[in-house]
Amino acid sequence: MNDSRHRPFFTRATAKAHFLSASLRALGTSGLTLLLGLATAWPAPTASAQGTNAPSAPASAQTGTVQAAGELVVSLDARDPSAGTTNWINQGTMGNFTRLGAPKVAKAGGQSAVQFNGQSDAYRSEKPTPATITGAHARSIEVWVNNPSLDSTEECMVAWGHRGTTLANLSFNYGSGGGFSAVTHYDQDMGWGDNTPAAGQWHHLVYTYDGKTARIYDNGVERGAEDFDLETAAGDRMNIAAENSSEGGPLFESEFGGDAWALSLSGYIAIVRVHSGALTANQVKTNFNADKARFGISAP
Repeated sequence: MNDSRHRPFFTRATAKAHFLSASLRALGTSGLTLLLGLATAWPAPTASAQGTNAPSAPASAQTGTVQAAGELVVSLDARDPSAGTTNWINQGTMGNFTRLGAPKVAKAGGQSAVQFNGQSDAYRSEKPTPATITGAHARSIEVWVNNPSLDSTEECMVAWGHRGTTLANLSFNYGSGGGFSAVTHYDQDMGWGDNTPAAGQWHHLVYTYDGKTARIYDNGVERGAEDFDLETAAGDRMNIAAENSSEGGPLFESEFGGDAWALSLSGYIAIVRVHSGALTANQVKTNFNADKARFGISAP
């Protein structure tokens, strides 16, 4: 005979209720008053981002004191133990960089940096450049650089795409002067003008492109702006201190035979950041201010 209907309905919940009821009777009126007072005085919990449906950070988000535009594709720092070794570890999203030649860590103006000889030294990405910073997509490049002597009109700091086709190249330069001393898009370029960033000093040099206008900055100050319909080639590797040939291989000297000039930086690089969006002028200034004390700069 099933007598379950005669058994008391005694669950974990009812046990807890009985326990609480007994506890309250034991406490009496004064104990209950004390408990209610504590409950009223106890601060309400603060909702965390994980406990709410808070929106994600905007594309131009702040990471520490450094602003990012879109995705941080490259983040290289000479203070990383891997700098100057076979593989420079990239804290961005596109993978690490492999050493070509013999770039090494050295001091420039009291600051650790990777030194490039301007002839055969470079770092090259292990993976192709993401499509998000090719074609006419927005992008930004930041470099903390010290060039002791401006040996060529086109000393490349960071490059991807490739030479040989109009607007298929992107090389951000620290050259001695002329129409492509700042940027080589190939055939439609940008120069630093009459006041090339001074040699032998640390500079925060920045290139931004928002899908229409390219801008260049030196230590937080805009130095030029021009509209371009970029067609930066896809599928090529990214280089630090060298460009890509029309076939996509690393190129340290221009392809013009007897009139060739060096394309590779002969100097020091401490930081490289590449973003998949265009930094605003305020963000460029913020990033300059975030790092300038490290490089002994007190004002623009």
